[in-house]
Amino acid sequence: MFSMFFEPRHRVLMVRVTGLFSSEDIEIHDSTVLSFLAREGEVRGIYDLSAVETVAVPASKAVQRGQAPSIIATRVVVVAPHSAGMDFVRIVREQQRLAGHREPILVETLEEAYLALELADPRFEPVEAR
Repeated sequence: MFSMFFEPRHRVLMVRVTGLFSSEDIEIHDSTVLSFLAREGEVRGIYDLSAVETVAVPASKAVQRGQAPSIIATRVVVVAPHSAGMDFVRIVREQQRLAGHREPILVETLEEAYLALELADPRFEPVEAR
């Protein structure tokens, strides 16, 4: 399951994934984030996977995902502190590197993500699905 938050001053979209992370979540994520980007334009991104308990995404899907450019074209930071999502992130990151795409920055805490994007006093607001 995932939820989205937006920090308008710094133009950062945060996607927070909790509990079970499945292939279906990826499909829903794609359409939801693409709709958001169509409304808001270019943003930077944070993917917070620190509360992922189980990943139900085949390795082949992670490889396929990594071979395509990121939906968020600018800087992306992934928070994955030894969570279940770490293997998925590593596969995607390696495939992005091999494909010549920009790799996400991998950090262990949300505070590190804020530092990586130079966010001063961020104020994220929930994004309603449309």
